[in-house]
Amino acid sequence: MDRTGDRGNNDLPLGECPDCQATVPRENLLIRYVPREGWPRILAECSECETAVSPE
Repeated sequence: MDRTGDRGNNDLPLGECPDCQATVPRENLLIRYVPREGWPRILAECSECETAVSPE
């Protein structure tokens, strides 16, 4: 699924790693999902920790 037109934020990073505070770039996105209740959530790979995290 191509999301390149998604709100025009394609150049912005996903956030920071909660473990090491490294910037997590958008291209490291692994999955985006919406729980039954609450806000959409994402899981991405931190290049520094080399682990899956939920960027903040």
